[in-house]
Amino acid sequence: MTAPAWVQHVIWWHVYPLGFVGAFPAAAPPDPGEHRLRRVAEWFDHAIALGASGIALGPIFASRTHGYDTTDHYRVDPRLGDDDDFDYLIAEARRRGLRVLLDGVFNHVGVDFPRYRQAAHDAASARWFRGRPGHFHTFEGHGDLLTLNHDNPEVIDYTATDFTAATSDIDVVLDPITGDYSARSLRVLRTGGILVSLLPFAPDTPDEAARIGVRAEVMLVEYDHQGMTVIADLVTRGRLRPVIAATFPLADAAKAHVRGETGHVAGKIVLTVP
Repeated sequence: MTAPAWVQHVIWWHVYPLGFVGAFPAAAPPDPGEHRLRRVAEWFDHAIALGASGIALGPIFASRTHGYDTTDHYRVDPRLGDDDDFDYLIAEARRRGLRVLLDGVFNHVGVDFPRYRQAAHDAASARWFRGRPGHFHTFEGHGDLLTLNHDNPEVIDYTATDFTAATSDIDVVLDPITGDYSARSLRVLRTGGILVSLLPFAPDTPDEAARIGVRAEVMLVEYDHQGMTVIADLVTRGRLRPVIAATFPLADAAKAHVRGETGHVAGKIVLTVP
């Protein structure tokens, strides 16, 4: 199947909504009535002038701090606004012919996630996370980001509503799970949409995708020893110089994450391992 033109040539304008509209960090959390998410739409014409054809939004779901510590995947972060504000943003994007990509954080959740708050005294809730109460696994050592247990079927479908019944007409689905979820994800794509899997899917998935007018691809990052050797040599000879914006010990990974989300980092943020 020939890839849709928009998939091959889309140029994303990436924006971190919480920081872009001044909702985080902030001295006091904005009220939902401020409808700050709508401010992003005011910049769509600017994005088009830059040559963008799609808007890649950072996390917009309810969280406690920076957006990656999700507390509710089915609610717009109240610091940004509400469902009506999201509908407005999507309508304004489509009116201009812009695609919209959402950043869904499904690897981990924040400490205010209801199941985590119940995990200490409820075995069923504890099984939502890798590890055990008091020793749950965390994302890259960040104590406020609890790693979900994707081997638990309840984690995959933690509401009574099947996602294929709850959504449709999607441009891009990023699937980190595969299994039958890849096949089900195909059904929520609009014609010409694309499923991108982080893991190998069933051999018949591409054929099924082509049959219904969409596309399925696997995105794998492979280690390139020869390429890395060339880069290391360029660095050694001074022909390539990495720009380091800040260096943090591994124990301060949380601070490095916050620094990276300020939107004002020029260069790499480095974590040093003892």
